[in-house]
Order: sequence, then C-alpha cells, then structure tokens
Amino acid sequence: MAASLKMSDDKQETEIEEGANTSTNASPRPSCLTPDRQALADSIMESVKASVSKLRRGDPPTIYIVPQIIRRVKEVAYEPRMVSIGPYHNGKERLQGMEENKLLYLHSFLSRNPDHRLVDYLEAIEELKDKARSCYSEKVGPLMGNEFVKMMVLDACFIVEILLRFYPRCRKMKLVKQQREELEQNEEDLGLISAMKKFLFHSNGFEDPILSTIGMVYLLGCDMLLLENQIPFFLLQHIFKMACPVKVPHLLEKMALDFFESRSMPWNEKIEMNDSYYHLLHLFHSHLLLTPTNSKEEPNLSCIPKFKLKPNLSCIPKIKPVLNKLKNLLPCSNKAPLLNTKRRRMIPHATDLQLAGFKFKKNEKSNNILNVKFSHGVLEITPFLIGDNSETLFRNLIAFEQCRLKAKFHVFTTYLVFMDCLVNTSKDVALLHHNGIIDNLPGSDDDVTHLFNRLCIGIFHNFKGSYLSDVKDNVQKHCENKWNKWRASLKRDYFTNPWSFISLMAASILLLLTITQTFFTVFPYYRPRSQFLIIMF
Repeated sequence: MAASLKMSDDKQETEIEEGANTSTNASPRPSCLTPDRQALADSIMESVKASVSKLRRGDPPTIYIVPQIIRRVKEVAYEPRMVSIGPYHNGKERLQGMEENKLLYLHSFLSRNPDHRLVDYLEAIEELKDKARSCYSEKVGPLMGNEFVKMMVLDACFIVEILLRFYPRCRKMKLVKQQREELEQNEEDLGLISAMKKFLFHSNGFEDPILSTIGMVYLLGCDMLLLENQIPFFLLQHIFKMACPVKVPHLLEKMALDFFESRSMPWNEKIEMNDSYYHLLHLFHSHLLLTPTNSKEEPNLSCIPKFKLKPNLSCIPKIKPVLNKLKNLLPCSNKAPLLNTKRRRMIPHATDLQLAGFKFKKNEKSNNILNVKFSHGVLEITPFLIGDNSETLFRNLIAFEQCRLKAKFHVFTTYLVFMDCLVNTSKDVALLHHNGIIDNLPGSDDDVTHLFNRLCIGIFHNFKGSYLSDVKDNVQKHCENKWNKWRASLKRDYFTNPWSFISLMAASILLLLTITQTFFTVFPYYRPRSQFLIIMF
C-alpha cells in the first residue's frame, strides 16, 4: 500500500511537471495566449510546484501571523512594545531603540567564548536558513538573503545573552559544582570547568540597560512570548551549543523557563524536556499543559429523594380561590429558568451554581493552572493571578493553539472557555475572588469580567473530547437533577433578600391557616357533632 501511495505521489508530481513543461513549450496561439499570459502561467505553475513540494516535505510552518478573525478583537495584544524578534515586526520605527542594545548584547555574548567568532555563527545560521525560513507562514521582506541571516544571528544571540544574564547566580554556582563533580580532575577537564565559569559569569563591562530596570525585564518577557515575535527554537539551541564549553542537557530550556517563571501563572515544575519545541512560546505552552489531572468520579445523586407528590385538592371547594390569591401574593420572578443548560452557555455562571448548592474551592495542592476538579458538588480550581499583561499572554496562547496545534491539544483554550462560562458578571468574579481562586491586582471585578467575556471571541472550540469534558458533563448532570433545580429556584426567588423571605413566610402562614379553617369547615359534614366534640376534647 505504501508503494502504491508513493507511485501515486510520483505520478502526481510528474503530471504537475509535465503540465508546467506543456504550458512552457506549447506554441502559443496568437489570439488567446500572449507572452504576458505565458509568463503568468509559468509563475503560477512555479508556485504550485513549490507548495506541493513544501507539503510533501512534511514541514508546515510553526510561526504565524495571527488570523484576522482573532486579531481584530484586540490587535495591540499581538504586537511587541519593546523589541522585535524575527521578521514580522522587524524594522518598525517604534522598536528601533532596542536594536542598539542588541549590538551591545552581541558584543557581550561573543566575549563569553573567544574560541568562536561572529563569522562562525553566521556560517552556522547560513546552513540553517532554509529550514528556518520554512518555519514562517508568511513571506516578508527580511526573509531574503544575508539580511535574514543577520537578523537571525542578532536575535538569537540577544535572547541567549538575556537568559544567561538573568539566570540566578546561585544556580550557576550549583551548575559549576555539578560539572566539577561529574568531570575527571585532569588538566583538560579543569580547563573546561574554567571555560564554563567564564561563560556563565562573564562580566559585560557596561551597565545593563535592560536588567537594571525591573519593568523593562517584565515587558521584554511579554514581547518574547508573542506568537508573531518568535524565531525557531533550534536556532537558539544551535547558537547556545556552539558557545557553551560544556554540554549540559536542556540548560537553555531551564534558563528560559526560569526567565518566564514570573508570568503570574502557576505551572507544573516537573517537566520532561525534549528537543521538539518550535519556539519560546511553545516551550512555555508545553510547560503549562503537562498532564492536568481531573476527577472523573460522577457525583452520587442516588441519596437524593425523588418527590412525586400530586396533591388532589379539587374536592375541597374553598381551597382553589385561596391558592389563586396566594399565587398573586407570592413574589414572582421574571428571570429565565435558572439551571437551563440547553442554552448558549454550556454550564451556568458561578453565582447560579452557588445558588444551586455548588461550592467553590481553591486547589492548594495543584501547581498547574489547568487543573480543575469536580466531585459531589464541589468545584476545585487552581488559584491564579490576573496581572497587567495576563490578557496579552492568554490571547497569544490561544492564537498559538488555534493556528498550529490539533484540537485535542487546545487545553488552554478549553480552560479559558470554561472560565468564560463561569464568569458573566462582576458578581461571578467577586465570588471566585472570595473563594481564593482569582486574585485581581490592577483592576476591578468589571475589568476581569470584560477580559474573560472577550477572550474567546472568534475562536474554534469543542468541549467533546477535551480534557475538561468529564468535568463539564458532571456539572451539567448535577444541574439537571430536579431536586437541585427546585432548590436553586427557591434560593433565587425567596432567599436572596429579607423581603422575599418575609413574603414567603407570610404566604406559608396564610396557607396553613386556610387549610386549618377548611379542615374545621369540612370535618363536621363527615362526623356527628358529638364525635367531633369528643375528638376536640
């Protein structure tokens, strides 16, 4: 079968080439095929052959321009504010201030290992430029010739130098100590350890214009996690391996994760590194989605009684008019049915769930933001912090999943859609904040509500088969239980304020008195008066 598929592919490629040759070699008819049209046909066929060849190589792009349907909601969230990395935003005037710092950082990086000159890095990237160019989904100006190689070297060295400078001194010392223990104490190994210390602790000789300001470090980290502001990770690995005197497995990945650790987002620190990361955003995303565990245990609803009371009071003529009066007396609600899970939202809001008897609890044992558990009416969510740049990070993680990953890996999109279902008003945010799940530093509850309600506009998502599908189904089953619906309706209509409660109590007392009066009115017709007095006394 594989041979037949290969023959089919070869045949298709041959047909395309023959079509191109036919369109090139065929004698044009003066009336319908002019030289301009011939040139246009040749250009189209070249594009077709290039596209087919790219698909057959099996290397689809990994760095994208954010689709307009997602980008239009908030364009500024996808554009860098300090530094351009890669070709998409290269050359923009408002980002030129950081280009001079890139040159300073390049000088510092080259000084860390004198054995390699700038020309060595240029030659190394020159060999990888075609592979790097194929990682970008769009063709832009800097993707041609020497300018592309220059841009890749400058950006790669800048990122590696930033990570080396930010890596804590205590961890560098621990790394050197570990290498000293692993290597043999001969003259060659001592030289490697000395070179490693110089590589890690190199002094740049000038005041650092970025790391000396905390705000610039944070903004730089945000720019380095934008989908459109990336370079292929294999270029960073290649540059780092050339410069680092001792081979330390996944040291670059650890330094990058340490740099991004302050993104106000809990994650799983137990990570198994690999060499298949597309770029820094993919590395960060992979560190978030590590095996989020969820409770698949369905709530036990068998202990809840199922009432099927159908009182027949038609035989008592005085009851019906009294009940009609009570119906008018009781406060009514014009709201839609509370736990109607068949509406647009897949699960009710947080406040509605609370009225239905749900409890919210922060999952203190989890260090992964994606962990959500539901069991026996208790929804456990890992607490997280909403900061100034949280929306930018959320949007770029969603855009990355929408552009590149298969639907079953849209874990962060699933999580944010789930949170969007829970949060509809500021009261929902206040409830989650009261339970320790959301901590909102810069703004009000209305700001957080606006953030969640607009994050998922224009995205594709399906809960079926997602990692939260069991949680969603169990919440819906709990909501659809009739007893839970009745209890939720009772709480919403009569226990949300004291006046409704007083009206309910007054109506209940009036109903009780009416039933008592009816009893004493009807009973003498069925019992003699003497027997009635005996019963009374």
